[in-house]
Amino acid sequence: MASFFGDFSRFSSILVFLFLEMICFILIVQFNQKQSDIFFYSGSYFSGKVLESYNQLTNHLSLSEVADSIANENAALLEEMINDRNLPLLVFKDTLTIEIDTSATDQYVMHSAQVINNSINKNRNFFTLNKGAKDGIQPHQGVLTSKGIVGVVRKVSENYSVVMSLLNRQTRISAKVLRNGYFGTLSWRTDNPTIMELSNIPKHADLIQGDSIVTSGFSTIFPKGIMIGKLKDFKIEPGSNFYTSKVELAEDLSNLNYVFVVEHLKNEEITELENSMENE
Repeated sequence: MASFFGDFSRFSSILVFLFLEMICFILIVQFNQKQSDIFFYSGSYFSGKVLESYNQLTNHLSLSEVADSIANENAALLEEMINDRNLPLLVFKDTLTIEIDTSATDQYVMHSAQVINNSINKNRNFFTLNKGAKDGIQPHQGVLTSKGIVGVVRKVSENYSVVMSLLNRQTRISAKVLRNGYFGTLSWRTDNPTIMELSNIPKHADLIQGDSIVTSGFSTIFPKGIMIGKLKDFKIEPGSNFYTSKVELAEDLSNLNYVFVVEHLKNEEITELENSMENE
């Protein structure tokens, strides 16, 4: 207690001086119109700046929520567009009755996710998503953007997933020429992050530079007709019966942000059936 009063007495003169200064300032502002106006406008200016900075901060913090909402809406639109491609089948029950089999539609569900880590400068490139098993993400699901495909899910935890990028030496995607339907295998054999190689297109196929290359739909990973890129050039090696083609990717994999993960609702049934044939 003694030390408290000692410290107070030591700084008492400063405290009294500051108190008197505050009283003088209040009296000057209160009884002088010019100084009152200056104080009012200065206070308004600084309070406005503080509020502006606060609003900018809150808007910035809400951007992630807005982006997530937009990504979810885009996923729903993309899901609807892809499922609309699978037209209902006509089922002939008897000679007089025809029914529409709606089970052939709505085979795909799209899950939006954000890329939180990415690589493009290795032989085996991967990127990480902020969604996992609890969000419906599973291994062997395709990943795409509004521009084209970008990879395939390989590993999944409860809250995160790791995707094998198209820019990976192990990547093999079934792809076809949109114009004529000839299909082959897409792989990454260069060091260029914008170019992939399409092989096994027979030499009698009619290829044109600029042809659109899309997914073939011959697997449950990607729906058919999803954009991959454009045919950049092609050639036939001596003694070969197939083209070696270069495909320029539609999506820039060095600049990924939000993506969509494709869930095939009938994947388990198809995979089980195909595996049963291999075991015979």
